[in-house]
Amino acid sequence: AVFEPSVSSFIEEVTTARGEADLIEVQVDGNRDNVTTEEYVKNLEQSDKGSRYVPLMIVREGKNIIAPQQNVKLRAGDKLLLLKAKKSGEREEA
Repeated sequence: AVFEPSVSSFIEEVTTARGEADLIEVQVDGNRDNVTTEEYVKNLEQSDKGSRYVPLMIVREGKNIIAPQQNVKLRAGDKLLLLKAKKSGEREEA
């Protein structure tokens, strides 16, 4: 069970259709074979300028790679679980 209020709020946000953020799954096709997660995300963000994408997990041959590094090479057939969030007008603070 989830007891932290912020975690519960986040889970509710990404699992409802309110529109601020969503969890999505994409399947890597042969055209994207051998690109890194970073390259894949940059390509998504270039085609969807209003959203940011954060890779959460790769499903490869039935195994989960959680919080993959940016330099992980994707393979055809991989499933990539992403957090898709609308870009806000606010700048991120480092």
